[in-house]
Amino acid sequence: CNYTPASGVPLLVKVIQGSRDAPWNARLQLLQEDAEGQALTTINGVGDRAAGTGTEMDAQAKGYIIIVSGGDPNSDTGFSHSRAVANAVITALP
Repeated sequence: CNYTPASGVPLLVKVIQGSRDAPWNARLQLLQEDAEGQALTTINGVGDRAAGTGTEMDAQAKGYIIIVSGGDPNSDTGFSHSRAVANAVITALP
């Protein structure tokens, strides 16, 4: 799913299977590569584990990895919008 709000930064939500460490570690590596030098932040209160950097946040829960990109385009909100989106998706997962 994606949506482009008035900020011009598109919101993308993607759900992929990935309940083990290998898929999660691969996502963390991609986050770090996309971060262009920004620090990776551990995010609490979302699924089993979550991390984010820049405008992207990834979470792992219920055997899935939830990717939320563009939820917090200013990246100064502590990923509050991305956390809300990810938690809503996690709630809807089987």
